[in-house]
Amino acid sequence: MIEFLTAPYPLQKDWKAHLAFILGTGLFVSVFLLTFQPFGTYEYQDPHKTFFLLGYGVVISGVMALISCGVPTVLPGFFREEGWTVGKQIIWLAVLFMLAIAGCYGYKAWYFSERFSLYSMLNFFLIAFSTAIFPIAAIVVSDYIRLLRKYRKGVRQVPLVEGLPKEKELMLEGENQGEIIHLLPSQILFLKSSDNYVEVFYGEDAPQRRVLRAALKQMEKQLPKEGFVRCHRSFIVNLGRVVEVSGNAQGYKLHLRGVAETVPVARSKSEEVLSRLGTGA
Repeated sequence: MIEFLTAPYPLQKDWKAHLAFILGTGLFVSVFLLTFQPFGTYEYQDPHKTFFLLGYGVVISGVMALISCGVPTVLPGFFREEGWTVGKQIIWLAVLFMLAIAGCYGYKAWYFSERFSLYSMLNFFLIAFSTAIFPIAAIVVSDYIRLLRKYRKGVRQVPLVEGLPKEKELMLEGENQGEIIHLLPSQILFLKSSDNYVEVFYGEDAPQRRVLRAALKQMEKQLPKEGFVRCHRSFIVNLGRVVEVSGNAQGYKLHLRGVAETVPVARSKSEEVLSRLGTGA
């Protein structure tokens, strides 16, 4: 169980998809309440009952959107995909729902002009959360299994392509005066963006590292399109140096000979990278 909860899980950074999830959650709650009318709502009779129940969905979506925007901004170090796991995803969704439930209690108290009652709040919270926690866990687990199967399909060994006989030496130039590296294309392993700098990893059996002050986009323009690909927002990799592709729920990882660090592949770049590894282009 611990191994499963600590397994890598993708951190959702696609706001369109996340917004769709938030709006979908609110819509589901509204439809659920209108259809089944649980928790005593069936006995409640009022000409505005439909609008009242729909309000729960609006509150849930609103609270989730607010928290999803605010908390990662305040705690950016915690919300890093490199350390995101199945357990963290379950906890994060549980926190979102707990706060959304608290918002629903406030909405109910406001609508009926009720005075605050700790007992009433805890009772409302316990019923709502006990209903939500199992679907939360089921959503994460099923999504993890789906993603794991998807990205394990592309796992493969890649024949290492040695340097071409007539390579033209490259000149990688940074923004600071005198920041120049002369390398053959086959010597470059990958480039990694770090704030306003780019780390260039190169060499054979004992890889070396040089740091240039530059944007990764600027360095990408200095590399030949053939053999190199921007596989991630922070990485450019030499496809000719890739020897293995592995995968987990977060996506594909590229392994290079003699390098302990793996290079991540953005999920949006998966098909392109696998296709180019297959053709060598």
